[in-house]
Amino acid sequence: MAVGRHYTSSSTPMEIRILEPADLSGALALSTLMGWNQRLDDWRALTDLAPSGSFVALDGERVVGTAIGIDYMRVGWIAMMLVAPGHRGDVNVIDFEGLRLHSPEFRYDLPAGGRRVIQRADGYLHTFVAGTEIRTAGESTGATPGRLVRGAQQPQSA
Repeated sequence: MAVGRHYTSSSTPMEIRILEPADLSGALALSTLMGWNQRLDDWRALTDLAPSGSFVALDGERVVGTAIGIDYMRVGWIAMMLVAPGHRGDVNVIDFEGLRLHSPEFRYDLPAGGRRVIQRADGYLHTFVAGTEIRTAGESTGATPGRLVRGAQQPQSA
């Protein structure tokens, strides 16, 4: 499995990988911090059900996120999806069988008549940004939890 990395505001590499037994105490600490009532045995049982679908996000050595995807034949269940305070989490729920791209469209609605390209897609059931649902069944909910970034930005150091 490839390791995903990006850089947080602290410029510490963030690692996302399969959750291992050594991560369980950190996962339990995160769920306790978030007010959940799981025990270490609950974590073990869920990771035993889906060893290749159990993921952990680490900021350095600290567990800052978890997610477990459990497959019950034709039904899936996402469990233990936690993100530590201060770590943003964006999620798309996708119907892969219904995923379809539309033809690209050009819009001339940027300042000075500037052009942008939009390509819509079917199959995105829900989109969450920072824990708030912003789209459901392809339609906007009206929520805008993101933030506007203006001007040139300095890259975060590695």
